[in-house]
Amino acid sequence: MRNLRKKAAVGLATLATVSGISIATAGSASAENRHFPTKAACFDAGNAAMAPGTIRGFRCMPAGPGDFVLEIY
Repeated sequence: MRNLRKKAAVGLATLATVSGISIATAGSASAENRHFPTKAACFDAGNAAMAPGTIRGFRCMPAGPGDFVLEIY
């Protein structure tokens, strides 16, 4: 069980790094915006940031064809 948790934590950290979200600063008072090519990628990055509990919430907003903005608050 401990090994599974460790793998999950490493996977989430990798996803956050690849998607451009810094989990350490994701909980800042100002909203952060990141762009993603698909809505699924946007939600994956938002969920990865939510998992450790460092942010209150997020939303993925369309910003144009093939462009979704992750708004973290």
